[in-house]
Amino acid sequence: MRLPRLLTAEIPEISERWRWLMLPIMLLFAIGYALTVTVDAVFHHNIMVGPGFVDDGNSGYALALQALAHIEQQYPLQSQLFFWIFLPLLAFVMVQNAIVTFRSYTHFERATGKPYSLREFALMFALNGIQVLILLVMLFVIGWLYQLSGGQFSDGWQLVYRITVWCQSALKHIPTLITLPRPLPLLLSLLLADLAFYGLHRISHSYRLPWLLLHRSHHMTEHLMMPTTQPVFVAAPLFLLVAVPLQLLVGLSTQLFNPEPMIVEALILRLFNHSLGIYSHCEAYYAQMQHNRWLRRLSAFFGIGNYHYIHHSAKREHSLINLGNFGWMLWDRVFGTFVEPPDVPPPTGLTNNPPLYPNPLRLALAGVLQIGYELAHNPLKLWPRILFADSWYTPPVSQDFAIRPINNQKK
Repeated sequence: MRLPRLLTAEIPEISERWRWLMLPIMLLFAIGYALTVTVDAVFHHNIMVGPGFVDDGNSGYALALQALAHIEQQYPLQSQLFFWIFLPLLAFVMVQNAIVTFRSYTHFERATGKPYSLREFALMFALNGIQVLILLVMLFVIGWLYQLSGGQFSDGWQLVYRITVWCQSALKHIPTLITLPRPLPLLLSLLLADLAFYGLHRISHSYRLPWLLLHRSHHMTEHLMMPTTQPVFVAAPLFLLVAVPLQLLVGLSTQLFNPEPMIVEALILRLFNHSLGIYSHCEAYYAQMQHNRWLRRLSAFFGIGNYHYIHHSAKREHSLINLGNFGWMLWDRVFGTFVEPPDVPPPTGLTNNPPLYPNPLRLALAGVLQIGYELAHNPLKLWPRILFADSWYTPPVSQDFAIRPINNQKK
């Protein structure tokens, strides 16, 4: 199959004389990540607070401020918790995220014995940027389709948010069966949400279509740190599938067991989760996370840190492990996919670390190209298996556009 030069060109080896650029790049990325992703992760994932949080059709920071003003009037204890616990914790997590992100590069050589490959950094950093751009294009197309059908462009552009609002509006009609002490309803809701996440995550690894189109690129990086690990949210269709069950399950469980939204508790819990979650994709800190007793215990509770790091292992026996998160990885233990992180970090990346084409656009589109090629070159009777078989299935005629054949590697 002939491909345009844009998909066959390769990022060349980058001279060490350019390594000085890595420090300002990492510094800018670390500050930007801390300021945007940290705050956004806390305020824009409103799936844990139950009905009443987005009833008025608002979301994000304005919503949080409105909700907290309401809390100050009706729930003075939560208001004090917010000002004395949440705000200092938010400031701490932002600074901590910036430091860890920056040091994930500066400490990489100390932890691994070799400097981070400039070529790999450029490849994976560009891949992440392209994936985010693809997400924005998809949302733009959805908005355009909404507009063509007589609706508002913003309704399509903000589709995930609209799903959130719909779920919350529907759930406010759920009756409270029994009022449990706080924060027990929130913890129950998180376990239910994690069950939904576990199932979707397992599907994204187990079947060809979600694996090739949505999730594989998240596992391509062979040396994990934040700038080179694709954020999962850019898998837009999968994110849409996640929004509905999480909203329904979490809202249902909180409303069934307590009528009041648990805004402050949820925000504080998210901050703890986000503070530790940054270590989930950070090779330079693996040893520290493994040997610090308190960090390891907290990581075990949230199911992140090294417990998620080994989910990225390139070993075949680790291809379906540690898929959940919260509650000491309860669902992994229930379904037999839990593995304790070893003292020595395993190699990470795709299974057995196959050589990848050093072309970020090709890696981003590899799943679409492979499925299209297989449908075009195999008989119609094989199409259901091509689309819906397990992720290890390969049809008689296939081409993996992400992996370069051994005999085709450039010296």
